[in-house]
Amino acid sequence: MNVLKQVSIVIVLLVSSLGAVAQITNTKSIDIKNLKQPTFTFELEMLSNSVWAGRQSSIPSSYLTPSITYHHKRSYLTASLTYQNKQGYIDNYSIVLGDTLRLFNNMDVYGSVEGSFFSINSTNILASNNYTLAGGLTYNLGSFSFSADGTLVFLKDPRIKGTDQFISFSVAYNYALGKWNINPTVMNSLGTRKFFMINRSNFFENEHPNYIYEVFNPVANKLQILDYEMSLPITYTPHYKRKQWSLSFTPTWAIPVNNLIYTISRTPVLHEGHFVFRGLDEPSIKPIWYFDITLSANF
Repeated sequence: MNVLKQVSIVIVLLVSSLGAVAQITNTKSIDIKNLKQPTFTFELEMLSNSVWAGRQSSIPSSYLTPSITYHHKRSYLTASLTYQNKQGYIDNYSIVLGDTLRLFNNMDVYGSVEGSFFSINSTNILASNNYTLAGGLTYNLGSFSFSADGTLVFLKDPRIKGTDQFISFSVAYNYALGKWNINPTVMNSLGTRKFFMINRSNFFENEHPNYIYEVFNPVANKLQILDYEMSLPITYTPHYKRKQWSLSFTPTWAIPVNNLIYTISRTPVLHEGHFVFRGLDEPSIKPIWYFDITLSANF
């Protein structure tokens, strides 16, 4: 399947979801949608574990990510770096350019492009990512928000090339109480799983550096339901000297589905030609609880 066909699939799925429900997007804690003047937002996020679509890294670790975002009307540019706490190194750098367009009074459509640059030793579940195209729409109905998102990820791994595709749907409820906001959210995600095969290959090679591993399953390239998630973002937003800032805590419970058994092949680094080991890898997938804490301030 070529890239143009994959992009078309993502666009069709997004358009077809106009009558469906979906996810709250990855927006900032501070509401910058209606700002007329250019604004900067600084964020410091602590993530308890690297989790994507109900799959966690083979080596769980917490991450610390400072970022700065430049906002102009509904467009934004974000630069960030992520520090891996367990082994103590900079895990990745990323740059994101995005924009939001108001279609109707209660409906927004948005898109972004992201470049990610991971450390060669990264164990992040998304360390295979190179460039990412994302888009979606959100419909607000009173205190409820319904959204749909599509993501096309271009992989950089030389063994497992191509792209991963993801679709997610969610619904959220916004409950405001003074300076506090509580947003219970449920989400369902679908996608392919090349990223997980790459993560498993990297894990085996880190454990046994004298071998080259390849992990394979033909179904991993098919779009399937990946997980169901429930989260409870809690945000406190006061003002200080006319500057808005916020502190948020988001616990998430992810329930992965559709586990796969992978065929793994192992070859010595200096071996010429033939696999000397072949077996099966059945990674354990079970419900995962993780959280992030984010401090935001605009200036």
